[in-house]
Amino acid sequence: SIPFYGTCNAPNCTQNVLADGSTLQFRHIDAGSGGAEVIAVEIHHPDGLVVEAQEANYGFGPEATKARSSQPLTIDQLTALAMDPAWTF
Repeated sequence: SIPFYGTCNAPNCTQNVLADGSTLQFRHIDAGSGGAEVIAVEIHHPDGLVVEAQEANYGFGPEATKARSSQPLTIDQLTALAMDPAWTF
């Protein structure tokens, strides 16, 4: 499968190999001092397919690092979205 870019260091990144041989990586990135953050779930399938689901709780532009709300999806919901078989071929 396609390797991940960079290293995965806890607590902001975790990585697990799934039963089908896919690798699931979860990243939580602080995006400034105003509470803004990005949460990304990325799955690398053994056949080379990569699926990434990502969400952020801030807008773009002058207030890009200021959080507007909590994340719209939980980690479990974001992971379920990325793992949905509809994304595979």
